[in-house]
Amino acid sequence: MTPAPSPEQNKHTPAPWVVGRAGEVYSKPRYESVCIVLQTVPQGAANAALISAAPELLEALKLLLEAGDHEWPAARAAIAKAEGRQ
Repeated sequence: MTPAPSPEQNKHTPAPWVVGRAGEVYSKPRYESVCIVLQTVPQGAANAALISAAPELLEALKLLLEAGDHEWPAARAAIAKAEGRQ
């Protein structure tokens, strides 16, 4: 098992992330590259869309946990995975 990243290593590129024409995912307005998704596979565009939504999905899960009285173990696990704690 790999050690958990330090808080400095755990900061992702700020949102929003968008998908470019060639499958690159980058942040706006700074145009920092996040990743390049191969468009040679049928699911390439869907993968790029899911990756570009990651920062908003992470924030939505955190807000869900803050707002409710339900435990939502799947949401907690997804947050831990996104933050490199799992």
